[in-house]
Amino acid sequence: MPISDRQLAHNRPWIEAGLVKYADRAATHAALRLADELLHYKATHQFTFMLDIQAHGERLRGAGVTARDLLIRAVEFAAFLEVHPDQFRRQREEDYALARTLLRCAPIRRGGKRPGGNVLRVFGEIARLNLYPFAFALLKRLGEDAEKRDELRRACMDFEQAVEPPR
Repeated sequence: MPISDRQLAHNRPWIEAGLVKYADRAATHAALRLADELLHYKATHQFTFMLDIQAHGERLRGAGVTARDLLIRAVEFAAFLEVHPDQFRRQREEDYALARTLLRCAPIRRGGKRPGGNVLRVFGEIARLNLYPFAFALLKRLGEDAEKRDELRRACMDFEQAVEPPR
């Protein structure tokens, strides 16, 4: 079952804020480079599915999709998986859904070639191997940041506990 953009989009402001907050980190730069490699995929052989992946990358770039857009979409997908861990029964299904999600960053024009099974499998696998480590690490970090904010909010309401004044 395909995942709609609406199911993914509610986390977008939170994820974009996290990317801005951690923009100067090596992990973010590495993830953006990997997403850029995915956008600039070059076929190593003349296999049809490799040429199709390359063509879809060109289509995405032609529509103005950046590596940051792909990375945000991958993190949104990872956030969806954290909430719905049993959504996919097999890894292949998850790879297909990830590839569809990333390729939907730019709509396919009428009469354009839709991605076939091999394209979805390989594109999704490459995206999973390259983008998931950052996506889940960013979600973990953003969750920890939210917990720290919650602790500070609770401390704002605690007038019983004394604290030494700053020097």
